[in-house]
Amino acid sequence: MDAQVESLNVSVASGISIYELKFKQILSMLKEKISSDFGRQINVIGRLIQMIFDSEIKKLTDLSGMQVILMMIMYCDTKMTLENISSDVGLFSDELNDFLEPLIQSEYISFKDNFYAVSPKGENFLAEIWPIVDKSYQKIFLNFEKKEIMQLKNLLSKLESNCLSLADQNNK
Repeated sequence: MDAQVESLNVSVASGISIYELKFKQILSMLKEKISSDFGRQINVIGRLIQMIFDSEIKKLTDLSGMQVILMMIMYCDTKMTLENISSDVGLFSDELNDFLEPLIQSEYISFKDNFYAVSPKGENFLAEIWPIVDKSYQKIFLNFEKKEIMQLKNLLSKLESNCLSLADQNNK
């Protein structure tokens, strides 16, 4: 209260109390919504999968799991622009350059005519490391039946398609 004000009338005090109660109620609902949010759960699961993959990859190389995943994507796509890579790994500018530097230095990827591609040395590396990728996959899906894995893949494909469609609409 202001130093010159000695008391609040009942209507002002009630208004402040109701506002505070409503504010706490909204925060409580927000906390519950965030805790049960599907997007949060997907994000957490994605990070956990990345962590498991990273720990398996670190047994053989100094590269991160994301760097190895990028190489697999790059191998499938044949070649990629820097924009494609940035979109796939979610890094930009200096962070992206720092991310790519070990792959370039180890000669696992090459850069030519504004495109990045997996080099023959990188292809050999992917072939050598594939058992670790497969082992990680098996660990993650240990208690899943084949049917469940296919259902999950189908659901994730639908979710990805919806998100890409919404992203395209937002970019227009």
